[in-house]
Amino acid sequence: MTYFEILKFIFRLDVFYEVFYQGTFFRVKWLFWVVQQNHAPIFFSIFSAMTIEDWRARIDALNGELITLLNKRASFAHEIGKVKKQAGLPVLDEGREARVLDAVGELAQKSGGPLTEESVKRIFQVIMEETRKVED
Repeated sequence: MTYFEILKFIFRLDVFYEVFYQGTFFRVKWLFWVVQQNHAPIFFSIFSAMTIEDWRARIDALNGELITLLNKRASFAHEIGKVKKQAGLPVLDEGREARVLDAVGELAQKSGGPLTEESVKRIFQVIMEETRKVED
């Protein structure tokens, strides 16, 4: 495989890529071709700032991923509920939930994202409350 074929494989010509540059996200479409004399690829790109619609499309895609992950988590909780029922254990395990909240709070703090530790803990409290319903 030539260098050009590898680059052609890595950067599809029909796809926009998202690039973070100097504090702003841009949509970039890579265009390149091989110079006949030395076969060195030359890159050009088309930049356009991300629009509200672009950001909303990204959020919509993430919503789908979040729902998939939440349902996967709930199915695991359902299986745990079966085991708890067979063992005669209560659905609510306050110690476990406290450890989960501490762990996600620590992850939130380390991630450096815009959500605070307390925000993430509140989100997970709701997730655990709703998940507990499928454990019954």
